[in-house]
Amino acid sequence: MIDDVLEFEVEIFLRQRLTTFTVKNLSQYLEKKGYLSIPDNFKLYVDAHPNVFKVSKNRYISRAGCFTGRYFAIKPTQYEIENGILIPGDRCMPFVDTEMLPDELTFFVNKVPVEKRVGEFPLAELLKHYNLYGEEYSAQYLAMDSCNADKNFAENDFLLPSIMKLTVLDMEKYYREWDFSYGDWIRLCVVDWNEGLLFMEPRCERKKNRFEETAAEQERITWNKTLETAIEKSLHLYGPRNSIEEQLAFVFFNNMLSLTGAECGSVEDFLNQSDKIGLTEYGVESRLWFLGEDVPAAGKWGVEPEAQPVTEGTLYDTFKLPIPEFMLEAYIRDSLYLKENDSAGILPRIIEDCGYLNKWQESLLLLRLHKQREQICKKYNWFADYEVGEVRHKALELYSRLLTLVCRLDRCPVPVQNMPQHELIVLSQLFGHTAKLISGLLFQRNITDKELDSSRLSVEGMEYSFEDIKPTLEAVMKRDF
Repeated sequence: MIDDVLEFEVEIFLRQRLTTFTVKNLSQYLEKKGYLSIPDNFKLYVDAHPNVFKVSKNRYISRAGCFTGRYFAIKPTQYEIENGILIPGDRCMPFVDTEMLPDELTFFVNKVPVEKRVGEFPLAELLKHYNLYGEEYSAQYLAMDSCNADKNFAENDFLLPSIMKLTVLDMEKYYREWDFSYGDWIRLCVVDWNEGLLFMEPRCERKKNRFEETAAEQERITWNKTLETAIEKSLHLYGPRNSIEEQLAFVFFNNMLSLTGAECGSVEDFLNQSDKIGLTEYGVESRLWFLGEDVPAAGKWGVEPEAQPVTEGTLYDTFKLPIPEFMLEAYIRDSLYLKENDSAGILPRIIEDCGYLNKWQESLLLLRLHKQREQICKKYNWFADYEVGEVRHKALELYSRLLTLVCRLDRCPVPVQNMPQHELIVLSQLFGHTAKLISGLLFQRNITDKELDSSRLSVEGMEYSFEDIKPTLEAVMKRDF
C-alpha cells in the first residue's frame, strides 16, 4: 500500500507522461518531489495500476501516452443528423479517461470548441449509445449527466423517463457545412487525455453510384475483421477482465497500429454487424464475449508471472480472510457507530463462522482491532458519522454474509469448474461491488444525500441478488463425496 499523497503524485505523472517509462523513471520523478524512500512493493503497485499498460518486462506506458494522438471514429445515426446533434455516450471508449463523463469531454472542429446544448430526447435513442458501459450501468451514466444534477433518479430505482434530458454536441452548422448525410463518418483524435480534449473532422462518403464500394468502406471492412480477430485473441488471453472498457483498452493497446489508422471504424458499428462477438450477460454485469457462449467463472487466462498477487493488500496471508485491509477500519467505525464499548463484538460480525480462524489468528486479529480502534476513537464523531454510518452498517452486514459464503466455498472440496458458474460469478461481483461501496463510504468526503440514497439502493439490490444465488451455492456444499 502507498499513502494518499504519494498516490496523488503518481497520478499526476501518469496523466502527463506521454512516452514509455520505467519504475526507475517514476521513482526519480517522485524523488524530485521530495519522496526519498519508495515502498518496497512499488513495482507491484505500478504493475496493477489501471492507467498503466506493460510494454515489456520493465517498461510501461500510461493510458494518456497510449491513446493520445490515436484515431477512432463515430458514425452518426439518422436521428442525430436530422436533429443536428451528436451523442458522445460510450463512443469515445476506451480512448478517454474512464473517470470523465461524456458531457465533461470537449470536442473541437478546426481548433474551435463545439458548443454543447441540453435537449430532451427519446430514451431509446440515448440508450443505444451507452451500451458499452453495460446495460446494468447505462441508466446511471445517463442520470449523472450534469443537466440532471437537480434530479435524484436513485429514489425511483433509476427508472428513467421515456423522454430524457441530456447534454449533447450541437452539430447542426457542421452537418450543414460538411454536406453531411447518413452513412458519413466523423474521425476523432484525443489531443489532451488529461483534460479530455478531442478534435473531430468529417469523413464523407461521395458516391456516383450508391451501390459502389468506396476505398474507405473497403478499409473499414478490413478494420472490422481485424478488430474481430483482435477481440477473439484477447478474450482467450485475458478472459472477461473487470469491465467492457478494460476489455477494449487491452484490445486497442495490443493492436494499436492496425486499429487506429486514418480509415478506422468504430466499436459501435462493429458490434451492430458482428455475428461472432457481442454483449453478453456476465453475472450481474455485461462483457464482450463470443455470441452463443456463456462466460465461464474461471478459465485459462494468461497470468503474468510478475503480476501483483491477488492477496496483496488483503488479510489473506495472515488470517486467510480475502478482504482488503481497509475493511477493518470500516468495521471499527461501525462498532463506534453502534456505540459499543470495545472491540469484542466486531469479530463475530466480520465472519459468521468464527471457527474459520484458529485461536492464534483470532487473538492476533482481536489485538489488531483493539489497537486500531484506539487510534480511530480519538477523532471519531458519532454525529458527523450518523447518516453515513447507517448505510455503511447495512453494507457491512451484507459484506459479512458474502464473506462467510466465500470462505465456506473456499473450504468446499468441489472444484471451481464444477460449481454453478453463473452463481459463482454473481457472488464474486457482489463481493467486489460491496467492498467498493464500503470504501467510498469510508474515504469519500462530503457525501451528498443523493449519493447516500444511491448507496442504499445499491445495497438493497445486492441483498436481493445475494438471496437469489445463495441457495444454489449452499446446495453445492451439501453434496455427498
